[in-house]
Amino acid sequence: MHYLRTRFFSSRMIELAYEKMPGAHLYQGDFSNGLAEELKQESFDFIIATYSIHHLTDAQKTVLLKDLLAHLKDGGKILIGDVAFFRIVRHWINAKRICE
Repeated sequence: MHYLRTRFFSSRMIELAYEKMPGAHLYQGDFSNGLAEELKQESFDFIIATYSIHHLTDAQKTVLLKDLLAHLKDGGKILIGDVAFFRIVRHWINAKRICE
C-alpha cells in the first residue's frame, strides 16, 4: 500500500492537489519553520523534495535535512530535485554527519 503525505505553502495548491489525489494527506505550512506536527510522529521509506529547498538559507537547509534524516526508516532515502542541487548535496552531507 502506498501513502502520500505532502505539504504545500498555498491553500490553493492544496485544493488543486485534492482534485488530482483525493486520498492524499495534505498539509499547509512553511517547512522553513520545521515539519508539520502531523508528520513529526511518522517515519518514511522515501522523502521527496522538488523545487523547494533552494528557497531556504544554507543554515535552514542543514537543519531541515537533519530533521528529515531523523524521520527515515532503516534504508530510507531522501530524493531531492532542485535547481541548487550541488549546494543541497553539500548540506545533506553536513546534516548526515551531524546525525551520526
